[in-house]
Amino acid sequence: MKARFGQLVPYFDAGRIGESTSGSLQTLNEEGLSLQDKSVLRKLINDENKDRKDLYAEVTKAMNIDASKVGDVQKIFADQWIGAAHTGWMIQKADGSWAKK
Repeated sequence: MKARFGQLVPYFDAGRIGESTSGSLQTLNEEGLSLQDKSVLRKLINDENKDRKDLYAEVTKAMNIDASKVGDVQKIFADQWIGAAHTGWMIQKADGSWAKK
């Protein structure tokens, strides 16, 4: 995830992706991207979201939290990801709308 972050930054900076309240990244705008660039972006997002899902499950397991509570762990991480987002990056608000941080 750490190695991938540098590849995601330009997409955050351009407002193409954002941090969602579900703890995953979401594609917001692919306009103007070539098919190849769209493919790269989609792979980055899919890989990141898979790793995040695995992270939430591992944290739940390591802390002996009931697996049914993985959503609670995910929400804690979502708040952290949103909090760590740079000024100008897109974040999802509690009502589901998107705004620049």
